[in-house]
Amino acid sequence: MLRQAYQLREFVDLWTEKYCKDFKIAKIKLDESEWFMILLVDNLLNFFYECTLVMSWTTNANIYLKFRIFDALFNHLEQIEKNIRRSTCSLSAVIVKTCEKVSIKLAKYYVKIKDSDETIYNLADILNSTMKLDLYKT
Repeated sequence: MLRQAYQLREFVDLWTEKYCKDFKIAKIKLDESEWFMILLVDNLLNFFYECTLVMSWTTNANIYLKFRIFDALFNHLEQIEKNIRRSTCSLSAVIVKTCEKVSIKLAKYYVKIKDSDETIYNLADILNSTMKLDLYKT
């Protein structure tokens, strides 16, 4: 829905301008920084959706994906937070706080992976021929 609103922003802006005039209410038209927030939140939610799809698309063993997906999610959250902190939008503080809470929740589950026998995850990475030890290159 956010993506559709962003794609139709010209029409959304026209409608909100007309609505404000017709009903004599405070301006509800979004400014550039608010549209930017919509784009970032959509990006964030879509990335989580795509990671969920990756984990659920197969019935085969996918243990080797767990660490990579957690890593990608943490990196993505960090990038989104960095972009949001540069914004002047009034909602940016709320979104940053939400990202921090999501990071805390992810860390809770990540620790469960780290606390389990890490050897299994390392072996799964090493034995997966598609990964070619990419994770261990520095």
